[in-house]
Amino acid sequence: MTTPTLTPPDGIPLKAWEQLAKRDGNRWAIKERDATGEGIGTAYRLQNGEKHFKKGGNRGLIYPEPLNPYAGSSKQDPIFVCEGASDTAALIGLELDAVGIPMTGQCGEMLAELLKGRHVVVVRDADEAGRNGAERIIRPLLLNCDSVRAIDPPLNAKDAREAVLKGATTQDFLELALEAAELRHAPLASEPGRDEFTWVSASHLPPYTDPPWLWQGYLARGAITLLTGIWKGGKTVLITHLLRDLYVGTGLCSKVIEGPTLVVSEEPLAHWAGREQDFEFDQRVLYLKRPSFARCDHAQWRRLIKEITTKVQHSSAEFVIIDALPNIWAVTNENDAAEVSEAISIMRDISEAGAALLLVHHPRKGDSGLQTASRGSGALPSFADILVDLGKLPSDGEKSKRRLLKALGRFGCEPAEQVIELTDEGYAMRGAPIEACESDQLEILADILRQAARALSYKEITELWPPEQPIGKNKLREILRNGAAEGRWSESGKGGRNNAYRYEMLPDSSDSSRHGHDTKGTGSNLLGSSVSTGLSTNLIEAPA
Repeated sequence: MTTPTLTPPDGIPLKAWEQLAKRDGNRWAIKERDATGEGIGTAYRLQNGEKHFKKGGNRGLIYPEPLNPYAGSSKQDPIFVCEGASDTAALIGLELDAVGIPMTGQCGEMLAELLKGRHVVVVRDADEAGRNGAERIIRPLLLNCDSVRAIDPPLNAKDAREAVLKGATTQDFLELALEAAELRHAPLASEPGRDEFTWVSASHLPPYTDPPWLWQGYLARGAITLLTGIWKGGKTVLITHLLRDLYVGTGLCSKVIEGPTLVVSEEPLAHWAGREQDFEFDQRVLYLKRPSFARCDHAQWRRLIKEITTKVQHSSAEFVIIDALPNIWAVTNENDAAEVSEAISIMRDISEAGAALLLVHHPRKGDSGLQTASRGSGALPSFADILVDLGKLPSDGEKSKRRLLKALGRFGCEPAEQVIELTDEGYAMRGAPIEACESDQLEILADILRQAARALSYKEITELWPPEQPIGKNKLREILRNGAAEGRWSESGKGGRNNAYRYEMLPDSSDSSRHGHDTKGTGSNLLGSSVSTGLSTNLIEAPA
């Protein structure tokens, strides 16, 4: 079997690309380094553009080793900073000195150490994330570098490589760099300044792009999700499965993540060790070892958020969990909007560093309705980007393995209601409640027909139908007709008074029912078989 031919990304000369990437079988291996030139991690790029990161490594800077000692020695000959290996190689292909950061806004402190005493030009990606990320790396650069300037890619391109593909030249980048004003401070919105506010027309607004979803509709990098659910109602069990699914690409999540997950929990680490034994979490799931399980004071809370933000920046963590927020944050009066606002405002640093932030919260007393369930001041739900309520289906019993997710968010693509069910293989998405209800009805009907010794009439079926799962007459007739048409069961009779329609399960018929589903909420189906989640009892105090 021949090894596929490896070529650089479009627009990049092979000579420039090979200064950063080496062939490794059917993929490119890109060494990421610290400020001393030591390799601390390896990123992989397949020929089709897919990217992976080697387990156990840390994210670092992308640059030719050794770095040109004269790079950035003057303002006329600066060293350029851009995002990613392909953008960096594109500039190197133009015979410009360049260093890449692994992801938006990452490794700023490391970059400042590498470029100390040099003249630097940051090439911002032309979108909101790129501008925000540039601000984060500019701050430490200003403390170490002789000069710092920032430019957008020439030719209205979205990034450096696209500009090169459009025909941008070495001179185009150098002219933009010389025209750019030297920064004296990072362009932060929190710092007053004449150039702080800019008005733009609709034609100059950046194009809308969907957020990078980790769990479609519920968790996205750069966004904050508030998950609210009753005590012992399955929040931690849901998170446990989510942590597995994110790295496997099954169950709740179809895509996999590459970066670490940071877990800040109110529970002792021994509890997570038990879950680790059952689920075999990916080693990129990291847990915060807290010195005390007491609620943080204000100074500790600020240090904690700063530590999480720094870890996200240095490790390119993609997901951060704080479970549960009321037992960790520095808020003594949850109804005090000013106190809550002070505590939550700094958490935006975590999401702006590029991670999806999940805050687990408790509900207020009583049934508060959709997305108003979180207890305390309304400042918290108004601050979050996505609100998710975890509850039970009204028709389900106490032992049901299903939960109802209600979501509302800024992005407009969150499923309003979604049923999830815990199966032997993990969580499964069951669709909207009406779809889940129809699935239940199909299963109940299939069980009734399967247990019958003969064909049953509509009247006989209604007499056997469980009263705790009511169904309308027209709906039942519709299911019977459709099931017969689809070959789920047979239909006989003429439909007359003395020749009623009768329905019978075919000997070799297969149906789409979920065998073992708890239709009565008692842990047994209509056949009497017990339901097992397949999980150890130390994991599930209440089914999720």
